[in-house]
Amino acid sequence: MGSASLIKGYSSIGKLSDDADFIVVGTVTRVAETGKDYGRDGGFISPILYTLYQVEVLDTVKGDVDDAIYVLRNDPENFVSSIPLTRLMQ
Repeated sequence: MGSASLIKGYSSIGKLSDDADFIVVGTVTRVAETGKDYGRDGGFISPILYTLYQVEVLDTVKGDVDDAIYVLRNDPENFVSSIPLTRLMQ
């Protein structure tokens, strides 16, 4: 599996394409996992719900990938409340 990073904005599809390691056409075949990602926001832990999808790769436009990949989607609309780190350390 690849690594995740902070979200970066792009002003055009061309710039997004240039920066992409790979571009594929595929079909979601199953939900592999759901859960909470405990990202850090300053002195708080901010749980975000996520879903990990398995995707069957039908065509590769750019890069070299396997026949199936996993795509993680965070759901920023569903933050669970921020929890101060000091409270978790007690």
